[in-house]
Amino acid sequence: LATPAPPPAAAAARRGLRALVARSRKDVPEGEAASSLVDVAAVSALPRQDPKADVEVEISHSTLNYKDAMIVLGQKGVVRDFPITPGIDYAGVVARSSSPLWREGDAVVLTGNKAGQYFDGGYAERATCRAEWLGAPPP
Repeated sequence: LATPAPPPAAAAARRGLRALVARSRKDVPEGEAASSLVDVAAVSALPRQDPKADVEVEISHSTLNYKDAMIVLGQKGVVRDFPITPGIDYAGVVARSSSPLWREGDAVVLTGNKAGQYFDGGYAERATCRAEWLGAPPP
């Protein structure tokens, strides 16, 4: 008998999480992409964490816009420092919170507020941010 595949959440827990990490174009060899998918053990292993973040979001959706496109291509002018996980907008569910503003399981959205430009953003399966940067999605 074949062993059934673990549910996606169990597989994700075993491997950590996946994220897109962008590097500066000037730091990338000719012919190599400025961004790549990486597997990390935890969101804390991503390159640009906000030390004041008090909420971790399991991301279900993000967007692609002009700023994110520039970051993914490793272009200067939008992001403060490379490497970084782009994604200035995202939506998902609170996975962990030490803030009284949000509880585990709350649906949230984030638009801007330094995500993807100063700190790691929504092009990952999970991200951390400050509770006050989140909002509830429309009904």
